[in-house]
Amino acid sequence: MPDLDFAKASRQQKLAIFLVVIGPEAAANVLKQFDEPEIELLCREGNGGALRLYRRLGFVIEGRFHRRVRLKDGTVEDDLAMAKRL
Repeated sequence: MPDLDFAKASRQQKLAIFLVVIGPEAAANVLKQFDEPEIELLCREGNGGALRLYRRLGFVIEGRFHRRVRLKDGTVEDDLAMAKRL
């Protein structure tokens, strides 16, 4: 796992960390508590672990930002817009 200063992490990064730490079942229960019609997030196309987790939690891909993320090695990936209706 790359070094991450949690205090400087984006809301999406914090949500992802939280969901991974508590596990899929607990995460599903927490997501039911949100007082919002849906939750939206972005996930890098190459982040297979996060994509599998989000799909298990009911998130679906709603859009794609082509070539939006440039990695340290110069690789460029798409960002996937995902959402879960609550």
